Amino acid sequence: MPDEAPEPRKTASASALLLCLGAGATDILSYLTLGKIFTSAMTGCAALLFVKATGGDFSTALRAALALASYLAGCALAVALQPADSSQVKSPVTLRRLLLLECLLLGVYCCLALHGPPQPKGSLRLCLIFISAAAMGVQSIVARDLSEPGISTVVLNPTMTSLAAACANLCLGRTPTLPRPNRLQIAVLAAYATGALLTAYGLKHSLSVAFIPLAAALSVLALAQAAAAGNGVARSRASR
Repeated sequence: MPDEAPEPRKTASASALLLCLGAGATDILSYLTLGKIFTSAMTGCAALLFVKATGGDFSTALRAALALASYLAGCALAVALQPADSSQVKSPVTLRRLLLLECLLLGVYCCLALHGPPQPKGSLRLCLIFISAAAMGVQSIVARDLSEPGISTVVLNPTMTSLAAACANLCLGRTPTLPRPNRLQIAVLAAYATGALLTAYGLKHSLSVAFIPLAAALSVLALAQAAAAGNGVARSRASR
């Protein structure tokens, strides 16, 4: 048990990086093994849905629609598991509960994926799409509640927009340095790219890279547990 709690801001930043790494891995896994759709990047998934539907490729359109619906279902489930009291929505207990749910979903995904063919078809593929997208929906709620403004681990457009604006202001001399949130955004984009690259390369050799999103989520859960344990020790010392 740690002697003191990790600094909350550092814990939140590390959690955001790990979750974004997992999201990058998830997008590559879903695109290369689940029929060229995304289970994390919903903007791209929505575009695929409309392009394939209008082009007559209804099989891919169905998979994209399933991913979108599953992602929304994961978001809704995460919100349903949060307390009605808005002051408790971002509590450590709530975050750990949602992280545990994400880990369970990703664990089931790994079990099914590793015991199936490299390119699953039929009902197995649809089941994997549902589980993966639902897990990313849960993760999106977790990331929203990490107290890191301007950071999203599954939708990168707002992150890129904020970072581009900050860099433009820096180049124009309107700000002396790049603010901390924008430096974190650079790290988040790098984490996403790292997860994507590792998975794309790893899939050429083994499907074991399917564990990357699960490992990332478990690491975030471990950080949350360590922070909670440290806070408990601090409170115990303060009460003496």
